[in-house]
Amino acid sequence: VAGDGDHGIGMKRGVSAAEKRALELMAFRPGIKSLLSGVADAWSDQSGGTSGAIWGVILRSLSEAASDDRAMLIPDLAAALQAAALAVRQFGGAEPGDKTIVDALDPLSEEFASAVAAGADPVDAWRRATEAAEGAVERTSKMAARTGRSKKHGEKSVGTPDPGALSLAIIARAILESLEGKE
Repeated sequence: VAGDGDHGIGMKRGVSAAEKRALELMAFRPGIKSLLSGVADAWSDQSGGTSGAIWGVILRSLSEAASDDRAMLIPDLAAALQAAALAVRQFGGAEPGDKTIVDALDPLSEEFASAVAAGADPVDAWRRATEAAEGAVERTSKMAARTGRSKKHGEKSVGTPDPGALSLAIIARAILESLEGKE
């Protein structure tokens, strides 16, 4: 009802490949740009499917905003997340309301940028962004798929959240729990 039924398999492959590559790269003490670039390639190459390509776009976009020579400041991260959301829309042609990962990525990036601009500390800003993404996932349950892998299911997809949006929200929540020391 929400695509080809293989989203979870692709996500598991992508996350596993990204973790393996990150651990390999850490032996060389890479900068954040090189680390994100390597992880982007591993995820995209190994996960298969559309979601693998999209996560490659997200991570590659974040790497392009990073440097190997300096830390990424929180406002830089906020801008990088917004650039990643735009890159995903350009890559797949999806817009908010199409029932795709964009429906969670846009609110995540927008809320994080808004919270950072308002002076929220990074953990609170990420909490607000995570909650925005999770709320967006719920809204995708009420949508009929208009593009992406779920498009062929159209109205039959109503009642089921978009898998890409849900995966993004799960990852955002895991990052939040790590930032809060709950992992």
